[in-house]
Amino acid sequence: MTKDTTDMDIDWMMMVIPAIDYEDLRRIVWEGAQRNGFAYSATPDYSGKNNRRSVAVGDEDGTLVAFTHLEGSGFINISFHSGCMLPTHTYDLDTPYKQLPLPSVEEMFPNLRIVDAFDENSNLNPELSSQSGPQSGTQSGS
Repeated sequence: MTKDTTDMDIDWMMMVIPAIDYEDLRRIVWEGAQRNGFAYSATPDYSGKNNRRSVAVGDEDGTLVAFTHLEGSGFINISFHSGCMLPTHTYDLDTPYKQLPLPSVEEMFPNLRIVDAFDENSNLNPELSSQSGPQSGTQSGS
């Protein structure tokens, strides 16, 4: 943390979700970026021992949400980097970092539906598999 009142960078990491297919993740993030007018970037080539690939969205103020798909580990790491400057009249810059009032996940992502990863029997929630959840397109049947 800096005492320079002209700039402050707040950063926290490590929200983890079970992995979905990278192309599904890329498509979902791209559609959200397009719908909300955010910049979008993707790193489609594997890197590292966990076959890491990433997708990110950001705004003109430098705020960035990055989704790192770790195929080798079976999960996606979501990181948030704030490019905002805190209003100096509201916050005391001498307050320790952990005491700054940060937004909740619901405030940051109001359209995100949060579900439990496991049920009461420690079984993986079937809604988290890539085969479940709302399907796009037309389906036929009898």
